[in-house]
Amino acid sequence: MINALYLSVNKPDMKKLYTLAILATALVLASCSRESDESTALSDEALISVVNQTEVLDVGVSIARMKSQDFRIRMNAIAKNSLSAEGNMSVTYAVNSMLVKEYLNTKGEVTGYDVMYKAPADPNSSGGWLWASYDQDGHPTYSVNLRGANCNSCHVKSSTLVLDGKN
Repeated sequence: MINALYLSVNKPDMKKLYTLAILATALVLASCSRESDESTALSDEALISVVNQTEVLDVGVSIARMKSQDFRIRMNAIAKNSLSAEGNMSVTYAVNSMLVKEYLNTKGEVTGYDVMYKAPADPNSSGGWLWASYDQDGHPTYSVNLRGANCNSCHVKSSTLVLDGKN
């Protein structure tokens, strides 16, 4: 039986068919693994949805002034639990930590958001973080696909990539 199979595979037409079947299987497996990598990426829409669906907590000093605009820093419970006892923000944050910088107008209304989300396994992460910005309606103004290129120039001054007011 094995000998008969061996002989039929060695026939020229069967060799081609067998080779094509192996190539097709390899291509299918490669495309499946590529799809799963892309499906793990958090999109701009998914990230703002996480922001909107997560209880975001104030972190003590709620309003600061930077670059002539008021803002408030908020974070999810995972990030808040990562803070030191003194509330130092330059710590190692747990995976799924989220920090949200809310820009405020003179009336105290939110005019936009900057979001940092700790997702080291995400293909769009840079330094283990996803970086994105949104307008007041949640439309992306800086995409996670840009991997924080504009953000890192300032944030790289901190070993944790989180600015704590000293940087």
